[in-house]
Amino acid sequence: MHILFGIESTGQLKNLLKEHSVIAQQVILALNKTISEEDNN
Repeated sequence: MHILFGIESTGQLKNLLKEHSVIAQQVILALNKTISEEDNN
């Protein structure tokens, strides 16, 4: 199965996963910041 959601090369797939992991890290950091701020109040 070479085509996955219209992504034809593994390079594109890796770039997509890399972008998603960066976004996920930012979301996790934001959540942790929000939780720690709530703990301090």
